Amino acid sequence: MALQAQAKAVPAVGKRWVVVCRVLLGLIFLLAGTMKLGHTIDLAGVYPMLGVLPSWLAGGFNVVFPAWEILIGLVLVSGWAAKSVSSVAAVLIAVFMAVNIYGIVQGVSAAGILEEAWAKCGCLGPLIPLNHWQSLGIDLVMVGLALPILLRQETRHGNV
Repeated sequence: MALQAQAKAVPAVGKRWVVVCRVLLGLIFLLAGTMKLGHTIDLAGVYPMLGVLPSWLAGGFNVVFPAWEILIGLVLVSGWAAKSVSSVAAVLIAVFMAVNIYGIVQGVSAAGILEEAWAKCGCLGPLIPLNHWQSLGIDLVMVGLALPILLRQETRHGNV
């Protein structure tokens, strides 16, 4: 009888952990998108400076991208289609990591000094300034939060 109770408790703990990861990941996306709203001009120079986007595309990207981050965050927090949306989030996190690694590599100039322009990533908007190393750390946390969601087994009753 005690073994049956233990066997039933383990999946419940795993399910709770997935919910915690999903909500925390959603909150990070909500924070990132919300902090960028209204700061499209402030952030417009970041992507062209990194060589990630041409300047003519950066302005529109800075309007659309925060909305996508907020939408992903809301869907993750709500739990609706969480596994599908966390797959999209995982792709975005991989892109974030690539941009941050590129920023770190490019930021070390010939003199070996991390230049001011490269130090700012704009990942959480201008109100929470982060350098690429800090942002890469957040990206790694986000990967850790996304993995349990992506690896969980589907149940008959839908998403966790």
